[in-house]
Amino acid sequence: SAAIKLEKACLSRVKDCDGVVKLLDSFEDEESYNLVFEYIQGEDLLTYLQKKNSPLTETQAKTVFRDFCLTMKHVHESKVIHHGNW
Repeated sequence: SAAIKLEKACLSRVKDCDGVVKLLDSFEDEESYNLVFEYIQGEDLLTYLQKKNSPLTETQAKTVFRDFCLTMKHVHESKVIHHGNW
């Protein structure tokens, strides 16, 4: 599908960015087109915060926000627009 090809092209533009999950492979069968991504151990920020049951410290929040901003800067400089569902 065209959407899958576009997704693969976008991911290939940011494959060297530490903050973006890596696309390892893709394949299709009669029913679907499949993208295989690297496994990242751990949990997302929302789950972490819910389990922690307390706010991040200012230093922790700055670190998370800085890392996010650096990742998005790299993504945008690669001419990719983030369209996540968050």
